[in-house]
Amino acid sequence: MRQFHYRPARGRLNLPDDVRNERKNGPWHYIDIPRGKHKGDLSEYCGSEGCVTRAIEEQRAILKDKSADPLKRAEAIRYLVHFVGDMHQPLHAITNADMAETVWR
Repeated sequence: MRQFHYRPARGRLNLPDDVRNERKNGPWHYIDIPRGKHKGDLSEYCGSEGCVTRAIEEQRAILKDKSADPLKRAEAIRYLVHFVGDMHQPLHAITNADMAETVWR
C-alpha cells in the first residue's frame, strides 16, 4: 500500500506576500468594494495598479495556458490559492471609506 505524506503548503503559499514589495504588486491583494455593495461589476473598484479580482483572472489565464513556462504556471497556482484566501478576509475586500483597512495591508 502506498503511503501519502501530508506536507503543509503554508510556506509556499506565502510567496505572494513575501515578494509583494519587490514586485510592487501590493494592490493585487485586495479590492476596495464599498460597504453595502451586493452585486454588479467590480471593475470600477479595481485601481490602475490592479486588484485581487483582476489578479485572480490574470493568474488563472497563466495557469490554463499549457504552453506557458512551467515555473510561471507553478507560481500562478500559488498566487491563485493565496488570493482566494485574501478575498475571504474582510479587510481585503471591503472599504468603509474611513482608511482603517489600509492599516492592515
